[in-house]
Amino acid sequence: MLDRRVARFGNAAEVWDRLIPQTIRDDTRLSGLSGGVLTVVTGSAATSFTLDRLLRSGVDHQIMTGTDGKITRIRLRVGRVSE
Repeated sequence: MLDRRVARFGNAAEVWDRLIPQTIRDDTRLSGLSGGVLTVVTGSAATSFTLDRLLRSGVDHQIMTGTDGKITRIRLRVGRVSE
């Protein structure tokens, strides 16, 4: 599955997997990347809140740096995680 995500999101998928803890990643799905905005779907409001806190603690800047500026913003929305 990582190969398909890498083709779609470039190294953003690898950076995401490296920086976001497995317990949070299990309830998320990278949904889209357009105009520098990475859209992430979360399975619940609780996961969205936890991920938001994590991103605001500085992980968002690590993601932006790790993708060489390809991602400038991360948008979260609650929805269906399984494809």
